[in-house]
Amino acid sequence: EDPEKKLVQLRECNGTLQQAKDLIKSMEVEVRSMDPGTKREMMEKVGQYKKTLASVQRDHADTQKQAEEEQNTLLCGSGQNNYGEATADQRGRLVAANENLERGTSRIRHAMEIVA
Repeated sequence: EDPEKKLVQLRECNGTLQQAKDLIKSMEVEVRSMDPGTKREMMEKVGQYKKTLASVQRDHADTQKQAEEEQNTLLCGSGQNNYGEATADQRGRLVAANENLERGTSRIRHAMEIVA
């Protein structure tokens, strides 16, 4: 799957996770106003929800980190070897372009000598 598409989906998940966190906070506030018997039972459920949300957030963070690394690898290459190869290729193109410029400059000088 496309790393950019993954990152977009993960950003959407950020909002959903924040909503879940806000809902759990609301649940905690609501549970405080309940009678003691119900309060304990509901606090246990809210605690389970908090643990589940924390687990999902860790998985989300790991997945997001992995997707960002994949995207960086695609953008920058996967290591020193690719960097060295790219640099050598760029150097070769630069030398060729420089030689073309020198030949063009030489032809222009020759044409100017003929005109003068």
